Amino acid sequence: MSDSSKLPDIHIPEDIRYSCQGCGRCCAGWSVGLTDEDYDRVKDTDWKSLHPELAKKDLFFHREKEFAEGTSAYPHYTAPKDDGSCPFLIDNLCFIHGHLGENEKPITCRIFPYTFAETPTGIYTGVVFNSMAAVRDIGDPLTEQREKLENYFKLAIQHKNASLRPEEKAAQAKALAELADGAAAAYTNPFETVSLTPACQVSWAEYLLIENRMTAIVLERLRQAEENPEDCSILKTLLLCSEVLTQGRKFKLANADMNQISDFTPELKQPVDVTPSNIELMTLRMLFYRFFVYPTVRTSDSRLWQMQKGSNFMVTAKMFTNYAGSGMQTILFGKTKLPMLGDTNLDKALMAKFKNLDVESNKLFHRWIYLKLFSKSYFGPAAAGFSVLSGFNCLIAGLLSILLFSKASAMNKKQDEIVIADNYEAFWRLDRELLTIGQIPAQESRMYNAGLSAPRVFNKAMWALSLAFGEKI
Repeated sequence: MSDSSKLPDIHIPEDIRYSCQGCGRCCAGWSVGLTDEDYDRVKDTDWKSLHPELAKKDLFFHREKEFAEGTSAYPHYTAPKDDGSCPFLIDNLCFIHGHLGENEKPITCRIFPYTFAETPTGIYTGVVFNSMAAVRDIGDPLTEQREKLENYFKLAIQHKNASLRPEEKAAQAKALAELADGAAAAYTNPFETVSLTPACQVSWAEYLLIENRMTAIVLERLRQAEENPEDCSILKTLLLCSEVLTQGRKFKLANADMNQISDFTPELKQPVDVTPSNIELMTLRMLFYRFFVYPTVRTSDSRLWQMQKGSNFMVTAKMFTNYAGSGMQTILFGKTKLPMLGDTNLDKALMAKFKNLDVESNKLFHRWIYLKLFSKSYFGPAAAGFSVLSGFNCLIAGLLSILLFSKASAMNKKQDEIVIADNYEAFWRLDRELLTIGQIPAQESRMYNAGLSAPRVFNKAMWALSLAFGEKI
């Protein structure tokens, strides 16, 4: 954020609701990262004397050295209970909030599940679906929460500054000192130039032309869900948006007028053979593993959480063995076993004939895609530097993975119809992992970015799944 005292315009998505329902589910599945400022607010409280559950184990672990070296996102973390929930979650309520007040909680927890992207045309807000209230669209409209969102954005900036490593803080202090001495402002918004692909850059204004066309398609088809439920398939929507993105890239590479994208009407043509290639299947399996299998392995043993200081060779070996074994089974052979699904064959789930998706599920899928597009959270700074195409392909993989998750769950129950409760559960799990992608190492980010940068990478998988649902595209 620049040094202007005036808050940039805040853009809020329409028809999106969220209010915390106190279910406690968002307080599980990860270690909460704390800045030094966060930790200083809670470290001197004798928590172990205040409640028997807090006396049972260490509540934090520390990675100051790794943070300074750049291998850890935070210097401190909460140490989850054996079931993966936050140590301060008691009776589904935050004990820090209850004992010290909301303002003493880690800032990450205070602003969750809201997201903020500061762009050249203002701040775009949204919510992530790692909250069941957000998934189910429960609560007050975001458009009625403007003052809260403005305050939370200020907190997000405070948190970002507190998360800077020592050398980054020194560089920031130097820049501020130079400004005080009359130097010209050097602030550059990270969205000034947008990478459509790693090798194709557009201006922010050009990107918005492409995004606006994609968003218009998503919202139009969301409106059709009630009027024409036979033609509201999320898979068709994804195929249409993918064509818009591909055409925008073609216009840019040809130095054509990017305004043409506003009038572009994509046409879909079914491939002669809709059988996904081995590369397409393995890429989809890899991302299914990352979204659903990897988190289960990570939480299967409390000693594997965040690889704490002092982790010995046997713990490291166990982690590697579990990751490698489950990864090979899933990625190479398409077979996995999850507690909530049982033994699952992903390729079989992809091709299994099912009844059409119901209207409510399709509306849920469209709402999620709309939020990701609007909030600018699927590419760039919030997504480990992904290009737009890589980020959108990651969203496609996420939705395909949700459908595989929900189909596998139905098949395990001997059913041939997806139920929306399984979609809710899958979204909750998926968005938790998408949040963590923004913190992956640079080398891993480059791998994902390169692997997902090909146009139509999941084209045949989407067509195959559409036909499996009996949809006519």
